[in-house]
Amino acid sequence: MDTHSTQGESSTPSNTRGESYTFFKFFCDLLLCFRDHHYDRLRQDGLEKGIKESNSSMDNNFAQAESSISSNTRITQGESSTSSKFFYEVFLSFSGEDTRKTFVSHLDHRLRQYGFQIFKDDKSLRKGDVISPALEEGIEKSRISIVVLSTNYASSRWCLDELVKILECKEKLNQRVMPIFYDVLPTEVRKQTGKFGTEFAKLKKKCGAQRMEEWKAALTEVANLSGSELRELANRDESEFIEIIIQDVKKEVNPIPLHMASCPVGVDSRAKDIIESLLQNGREHEVSMVGIHGVGGIGKTTLAKQLYNQSLQHGHFDGSCFLSDVRSQDENIGLHRLQQKLLNILLKSEDSVNFVDEGINLMERRLRSKKVLIVLDDVDTEKQLKSLTKRNWFGSGSLIIITT
Repeated sequence: MDTHSTQGESSTPSNTRGESYTFFKFFCDLLLCFRDHHYDRLRQDGLEKGIKESNSSMDNNFAQAESSISSNTRITQGESSTSSKFFYEVFLSFSGEDTRKTFVSHLDHRLRQYGFQIFKDDKSLRKGDVISPALEEGIEKSRISIVVLSTNYASSRWCLDELVKILECKEKLNQRVMPIFYDVLPTEVRKQTGKFGTEFAKLKKKCGAQRMEEWKAALTEVANLSGSELRELANRDESEFIEIIIQDVKKEVNPIPLHMASCPVGVDSRAKDIIESLLQNGREHEVSMVGIHGVGGIGKTTLAKQLYNQSLQHGHFDGSCFLSDVRSQDENIGLHRLQQKLLNILLKSEDSVNFVDEGINLMERRLRSKKVLIVLDDVDTEKQLKSLTKRNWFGSGSLIIITT
């Protein structure tokens, strides 16, 4: 069997073989894996032999998959995207009077630049005597709550009710709470003393004793949590303080690795070799595309999963998606729905894509500045590749893995 028919058996009609080869040639051209003399390169790498001997050992099959990956570009396959019960990464709780137009505005801007999904309450949500259902939902759907404690936080019923809800979600939903002591000391919050205590005492005339006790308990609890204190960084400006917070958030919200029931011998080391090769060649400043090609059952998906998981460990991405079984999903729901799924997972958005050309425009426009990690699993047509990935759609440092 020659390379023209790598995707079919000996009984496959000739036109199907031709389509398979046309796709394979496009696949190689896209990745720049085999710029010239496709047949010679395939024979040198032993891919042809691997295709003929589909019953060869698993180790040899992994070697075959690895040999199809050139030094210029690569692809892998993927499964499903990283799942989470949270829609937002960060909920910001703060006193608007103190920090909305200063510290919180700068923090919110930097978090969004890194691609984090933020819930920052609007003034219109703070009406009446209690926090609105929209605010409660925002807290419940956030993985982290950053509580910016400032002097006037203590005199705001809405802030204090938010804090009670935040700590409730910490207990019930295992959320992370990050207190930021902006212009107050932890001990002032814990014991309600100093200017912070003075502001808090003003609420006694407006609120009942039971509510005051509930707020006191919440303030004591949040002050006992590990947090960041601006006064400790007297020789640094706010921008440096914000970068410290950003790094803490990045550590907390790193995507969850894909589950792997078992990892065949040799897969882990091969994945490490590929990642190290990309790093050593300065690929972290470019858009890299990794390709794995071969017959079914040789472990392409397993290698792709390992590459995906190890890539998440080696660096931060603005978004990541493991899109499984592209061929089947294309047949069942259409390419435009796959584009929609990819966009919404990467951006944590709720975009709607009605047709393929619209999806291409959206992806090119909205992902251009994003450093993303994408795995496309079981791609089998040129149209799928053109509709789901192109090198200049993504920001520097992006890694695109495709299997076919």
